[in-house]
Amino acid sequence: MNTQAELKMSNNLEEIHRLHTFAEEFCTPFSVSPSALNMINLSLEEVVTNVISYGYDDDKEHTIIIKLTMEDQPASQRWLLTIEVWDDGLPFDATAQATPDISKPLDEREIGGLGIHLVRTFMETFEYRRQNMFNVVTMKKNLEKESGTV
Repeated sequence: MNTQAELKMSNNLEEIHRLHTFAEEFCTPFSVSPSALNMINLSLEEVVTNVISYGYDDDKEHTIIIKLTMEDQPASQRWLLTIEVWDDGLPFDATAQATPDISKPLDEREIGGLGIHLVRTFMETFEYRRQNMFNVVTMKKNLEKESGTV
C-alpha cells in the first residue's frame, strides 16, 4: 500500500510554514513519532529554504513541488517515507557538498553546510538528479510502525 500527497508552493520564504502542516497532516495516519516528524520537518525546511534562498537568478515567482510517498514495508514492520523536492532553479547538487568539520570550535568553522549535514544524518538516503530542467532532491526515511496504526 502506498499513500501519496503533493504540495505546490512559491519560492517565497513566507510559505515555509506550509511545509510543516503538510508533513504533519500526511504523517498523522501513520503515527509517526514526534522525533521522526521533527527530523522530516527540519530536512524539508533545509532543502526548500536553500532552493528559495539560492536557487534562482531572477525575482520571478517559481513553483516548488514537494511530493510525499509512504510505502508499507511489511517484512520489516516499517514505513518508508520518500520525499521529493522539485524546483526549476539553477542546477545544484547539494548532495555533492563537502561535510563540514564539526569537530572544530564554532568560531573556527567555515560558514554553511551544517543544514545539509543534518539532512544526511536524519535521512537514510539523500540523492540529487537533474530531470527535464528540474532539480530533484530525493530523501528517504524508515519509520517504525506503531501497533494498531494504518
